[in-house]
Amino acid sequence: MGARVAVAGASGYAGGELLRLLAGHPDLEIGRYLTEQTDYHGAATVVGSIDYRRRGGEPSTLGVLHRYIANQGTAWQYMLDQLSQYFERVAALSRELPSGPPRPVSLQDPAEGNEVPRTWRELIGGYLDTARLLGLRTAELHQALAANRPDPAFAAAPGLL
Repeated sequence: MGARVAVAGASGYAGGELLRLLAGHPDLEIGRYLTEQTDYHGAATVVGSIDYRRRGGEPSTLGVLHRYIANQGTAWQYMLDQLSQYFERVAALSRELPSGPPRPVSLQDPAEGNEVPRTWRELIGGYLDTARLLGLRTAELHQALAANRPDPAFAAAPGLL
């Protein structure tokens, strides 16, 4: 039976972290699974963790340490920069071509015969390729998590695949 917990006065980042700790810490379990039982290489390798263990109780993970991966910022900042550049290109296009932007096209499935026009590619910049790569990596992660492995916590739910 789970413990009943009340949290009073916790808000913002500290409150969110407190609730996350109380609800469980799946980062370690998922990270170890991806590191030790799959061939997935799209996540940082788990190298350690800090656990709290009460006498006779189950351990609680307080923190997870992942291998450092050099980067150039956050995905959020990258998206803001791409969006800013997009609006700058659209504003410049509006001055150059008073007729407006190019016709709408499906960016999800250009294989339908709707190849993304050069004008759209120039407006969107490199973000379209980044979005495709993000979708590919997300699919690879889901495949790794749903692979038939001996751990029932990571087995695909019946009827979902």
